[in-house]
Amino acid sequence: MNSQANTFVRNRKVALFGARAVGKTSLCASFIVPSAPFAESYSPTIENKFNKSLRLAKVEYIIDLIDTGGQDETSLIGPGIGIHGYLIVAAANSESSVWLVDGLCIKIIETTGLSVPIVIVFNKCDLKES
Repeated sequence: MNSQANTFVRNRKVALFGARAVGKTSLCASFIVPSAPFAESYSPTIENKFNKSLRLAKVEYIIDLIDTGGQDETSLIGPGIGIHGYLIVAAANSESSVWLVDGLCIKIIETTGLSVPIVIVFNKCDLKES
């Protein structure tokens, strides 16, 4: 029996939210190419899309990451948008980015009715507060 015949492919779309300069793009790049060097300089993102294939227990996943760039992100929150999960990123060295997490969680929950997973990531834990 062909092993490919037993493989299912599922597409998953994940949107990354958070304040500007919290490391959303760096997290995406590290996920796509784990050995990629970290960029020391900040380059603002308008919106970027990354994708990667993963295999887990005979299921092939195509993961699409939507890096929102920290602008008004409410257009990616809501039913019918096709987002399967949200990753909210805050920088441990930026108190204002941490305060934004609560509002984003509330907006997602109110709009989607808790129908999608939300993961909160605190990035830059190795840096001092700015």
